[in-house]
Order: sequence, then C-alpha cells, then structure tokens
Amino acid sequence: FVEEKSPTNAVASGLTRLMVNSYFPKAATPEQLIQRTLLFVNDDPEAAVVFYANIDKHRSADDIAKLTVTLFKYLAASIEEVEKQDTKRTGKRRRFSDEDDDDEDSEPLSTNTMASLAEIIAVLWRSIEVQVESDDEWNQFLVDEFSGPVLTKLLTFFDEKTKSGEQHGELEQLLDACNRSCTAILQCAGRL
Repeated sequence: FVEEKSPTNAVASGLTRLMVNSYFPKAATPEQLIQRTLLFVNDDPEAAVVFYANIDKHRSADDIAKLTVTLFKYLAASIEEVEKQDTKRTGKRRRFSDEDDDDEDSEPLSTNTMASLAEIIAVLWRSIEVQVESDDEWNQFLVDEFSGPVLTKLLTFFDEKTKSGEQHGELEQLLDACNRSCTAILQCAGRL
C-alpha cells in the first residue's frame, strides 16, 4: 500500500524541504513539473512517493491541487499513448478520448512508472485533503477533473495489463505495478 512508502516524519519532511526547489519549483511550468517528477520517479520511485507525500508542508494546497491534476491528465494521456501503440500491433483499440496525438516517436511509460505516478497522485491528494474539503472551489476543481469515465478506464487498462502479463509469463512484477496503480486510483475515487 502507498501508506507503507509514505512516511511523513520529521526526517522525510526535512529531506523534502531540501529537495523541493529541485522537484517542485514554484515558477515551473506544468510540463517542467511533469519532467521533474518523471526524472525523480525513474531515479528512485519510492523516494519520489515519500517526497510528494510530504510536499504539503512546503507548497500551497493550490499548487499541489494543480500538480495533482496535471499528473493525472499526463497519466491518462500516457495510457492513451500505450493503447495507440498496441493498436498498431493488434489492430484493436479502446478509446480514452477523442483527441489524437500525432507524436509517433514518443516512448511509452513503463507500467512501473505509471504505478509510481498513480501513487504520487494519490498521496498528493491525500496531503491536501483537509484543506481542499474546507475550500469549495478547490474541492470542486478536483472532483470535476477526476469525475467521469477516466478513473474506470485507468482501472480497466491495468486489469487488462495484468491479464496480458499472465499470458506472457511476466506476472509477478507486472501484477505488483498494476495492483499499486489500482490501489492508488481507488484511493482517488474514494475522495470524490
């Protein structure tokens, strides 16, 4: 579970304070924040989850809510990209949105990276849950962004990924990543 990897003790908070300007600078664009998050996740996924679990002590709830939605949209778009590439191989496609992205050369995220992003999204939302519940505007913003069919489609994607892994003998690592993703997605759904 995400809780096991997300200590919010004084040491973790102090380390977050030291790294906050590297991974969550105030003046960064959404694209820069995504790139910094991916860099951190690819370097040390567990440390990234702990960092973002403690970010509420160092950034405003507004900034955290924006990052949460930015990462959520990025995760959904990344899964759409994986589905596009699967379509090229199999000829079958499950649509995520009506938007087409012509970026044929992008490398899709690994399932482990997607799982870490899902965990980060969940811990970010959890870190500001109290502040957001008392602010109707931000609460509605998050509910609006996370409502609709996307959460269900994310869960379906990871379920199908698990079934595919079973067929190809990659079950243990893939099942772990998919379970982490589904747990995080369900935590977000529980906050709606």
